[in-house]
Amino acid sequence: MRAGEVRPEDYVRLNRLVWSTQSGDALKTARYGSAQNSTFELGAEEVKCYNWPDITSPCYGRVQRFFFIVRPSPAGGESAVLLATAWLFTSVTVDPLTGLPLVDSSVVQPCIVLARHLNRRVLMPVVGATPPLLAQRSALANEVDKCSRALNKEASPAVTQRRLTALDVARAALAQVDAELYPLQTYQRLVLGARASDQEADVPP
Repeated sequence: MRAGEVRPEDYVRLNRLVWSTQSGDALKTARYGSAQNSTFELGAEEVKCYNWPDITSPCYGRVQRFFFIVRPSPAGGESAVLLATAWLFTSVTVDPLTGLPLVDSSVVQPCIVLARHLNRRVLMPVVGATPPLLAQRSALANEVDKCSRALNKEASPAVTQRRLTALDVARAALAQVDAELYPLQTYQRLVLGARASDQEADVPP
């Protein structure tokens, strides 16, 4: 039995969809804009095939790499089975605003699935911060910039000290908002369009 790997930057066509690894997505994102083609939903029927002790309902995951195993065929010759190493998201809640599944992409469980079971893609944009929080962050960033520019101007020691204090206060306020934004923009993703295909990656049969 021989095994081989599909290169991380390669794309695989399965079930009329183009799939890639997570590193392939990152490469495409860097060149062309946001791409998350390797995010999938495994339906209940697919999950039953694996007899996972702690997963019995539809779940979501991210393809890490594709590989294949070549083995002798009972009828003679050889046959190849394409597999995917994936991370399953194990922390799934419901977004109160949309009612869609909300996953924490930092809580994952490694697994291997049959590539042919990757027949449902989901779009998972990062759960963004609220507009008021983003506006607050922008205002604080402007204040830090304003204080920095003021500090560069000549002034008496007393005025310089006041400007330095104002800069420290502005930076502390900005850091507090950034700490609030970071988990929203980094870890949690909103599962959007479950059981739907994004048009860009849809290919003819």
